[in-house]
Amino acid sequence: MGEHGTRWERKEAFDCSYHCRRTGRAELDPGTRALMNCTLPGYSPTKWRSYKKLDVHMGRPPDYAREGQGRGSAWMEPPEDIEHEGCPGGWYRSRFIGSVQRYIRRRASIDSARDSNPFLDRTEDPLVIEAVMYFEREQNAADAHYMKKRAR
Repeated sequence: MGEHGTRWERKEAFDCSYHCRRTGRAELDPGTRALMNCTLPGYSPTKWRSYKKLDVHMGRPPDYAREGQGRGSAWMEPPEDIEHEGCPGGWYRSRFIGSVQRYIRRRASIDSARDSNPFLDRTEDPLVIEAVMYFEREQNAADAHYMKKRAR
């Protein structure tokens, strides 16, 4: 529980419907998508025109080339490189992620234990197994990072 009995919840940093949707409509605004360097399918990188970076760390490894430059721990937890790599929201909404999602095991507890998933148990596809294992490792690392930040 967080302060005053509310649950601690992580907000999605790159929510397409929040950042890029036209007010009062379901469609995404092309101008805002260009500023966010949208990576959703069907939106060309040639339209990107980001002039700012959002300071959001989503698990990029430390940037040792920037160690000692400036204040804070920006080199330890570098923000996403939206200017060159595009908005991460489109990457984790890709068709590949969607195709693997049904194999991901649900968490049984906060200590990283996972419930069995019949889809994963029955597959022999090494790409699916490797993708699920990678996802689960990254999810566990993200949770550990979040809990460490929250404890400060």
